[in-house]
Amino acid sequence: MTTQRYFRGLPTNEEEWQNAARASNVTDKSLHSCVELRSGSRVTQEQFLLFRTICPKFQEPYMFNSATLNLTARLLRAGTILAGSIEFQDYVSVLRANQWSNPNKFERVLEQQWEVLRCYDSKNELIEHDEHVVNSSFILLLQTMLSLAPAPTREWRVSKRYLSADFRTVRQLRRDTNSAKHRFIAITGGQLRHIAAGQIEAIVECKVRKAIMPQPQVDMQEVSQIVAWIKQYPPSMGDKHQ
Repeated sequence: MTTQRYFRGLPTNEEEWQNAARASNVTDKSLHSCVELRSGSRVTQEQFLLFRTICPKFQEPYMFNSATLNLTARLLRAGTILAGSIEFQDYVSVLRANQWSNPNKFERVLEQQWEVLRCYDSKNELIEHDEHVVNSSFILLLQTMLSLAPAPTREWRVSKRYLSADFRTVRQLRRDTNSAKHRFIAITGGQLRHIAAGQIEAIVECKVRKAIMPQPQVDMQEVSQIVAWIKQYPPSMGDKHQ
């Protein structure tokens, strides 16, 4: 698969995708016909275009619409649980007071969050941090919040998960063609797992800091994670597969 560049910024709408697809001559191609798919940060622009994905411009958190992802009811239930938790309310109060110390179950969460913040722009190599501490801090917060729910049926996991997207055709499967060239691997930084079903319901990917400038290669890598997730854990009929 060619590493040639066909766009500077990722397509943000259908028209931009069509223009890039024509330039790369992939309009009538599919991932099934690719000779070599690449994983993670090595995803090429041609492979990304074959994901048939657009990446709308970044939106601030206040613009989030839970109804778009069919999450309104879940968020309302979660909000009720958190509003009724004294420990969580104490945690929020501590954050607002910039104290970074709390004796309840959120104590470890605060310690990790403080490690992230105090090292954010550090030039000292002994205390500088990478995306791992951001990732573990975020998932620890999610795990602690989930522990407040009665009899949770899901769990947040910090362990990495290798997701495989296999695009062999039926004919290739019958011929037992080596799948290495027709698949790619994506690694998640964590995931929300349905305990009984064993399904992944959300994936986590954190970076060291908020991106100021567009980072197409990073965005292509993150899109490949979602594609691999859906490919390995396809949604059931009628499932929106958040």
